[in-house]
Amino acid sequence: NQDHAHSLKAYCQYFHHFNAEQVEMLGIDILGFDVRASQGEVMHILRFNFEKPIQNAQEARTALVAMSKLALPKATS
Repeated sequence: NQDHAHSLKAYCQYFHHFNAEQVEMLGIDILGFDVRASQGEVMHILRFNFEKPIQNAQEARTALVAMSKLALPKATS
């Protein structure tokens, strides 16, 4: 969905310094996940490692939320 795409683009920029226009999560495993990221004609498969191995869906969600807190700018009020 749109929120996930926004987060994936932020991860690409923050962790790999790649300003992706299109993103798709390709897979997730206990160590991290892979994203297909493209900008125009340039396409990369980027690997994102978790801080520690995950064992279940809840741990994956926790790891992704932690990454979001780093990659997404804080809302200002």
